[in-house]
Parts: sequence; C-alpha cells; structure tokens
Amino acid sequence: MATGNEELAISPEMLAQDAHRMQAFSRHLGARVVEVAEALARTEESVAATMDRLAVSHPERAERLKAMSESARKQAAQARQWGRDGSHAGGRAGTASDGRPGPR
Repeated sequence: MATGNEELAISPEMLAQDAHRMQAFSRHLGARVVEVAEALARTEESVAATMDRLAVSHPERAERLKAMSESARKQAAQARQWGRDGSHAGGRAGTASDGRPGPR
C-alpha cells in the first residue's frame, strides 16, 4: 500500500549527483574569487601608481597623495589575501571583519 511519501524519497544516486554538482560549482566559485581578487588588486595598484605620479606633479599635495597611494597598495595586498583565503573557503560566509577588502 502506498503512503503517498514515495514521490518525496530521494535516491542515494540523486544525492551523489547533487553533491558532485555542488562540489564542481564550489570549485568554479573558488576560481572566480581568485580572479576577481586579482583584478581588484591590479586596479588598486593602478590607483597607487596614479597617486604617485600626481604627488610628483603636485608637490603641495604630495603628502596626502602619497598616503592615498599607500592605502591603495594596502588594499591591493588585502585583495590578494582575500583571494587566497576565499579560494578555499568552501562556501564559508564572510563578514566585514574577516579581512575582505571593504570601502575606503
């Protein structure tokens, strides 16, 4: 006699397939985290180089521009660390306090 719950049962094969798909998706996301973090780091380094050039051409603002350059370089390093950490986080949810680059 059918109880009506047979259609709700999930086979071990379906679970294994779902687990395999989720693992592949997780690996793909990890690779994307690395790519995005590196792109962010390159952008921050470009900002730092621009601030350095501006500091040379605007000596009256050099101190502030150099500070902005240093800040951008720190952000680049943080982005790379975020990429290294996030690439193997396994879907771990992050918070603003976990070392991810944040707004300046």
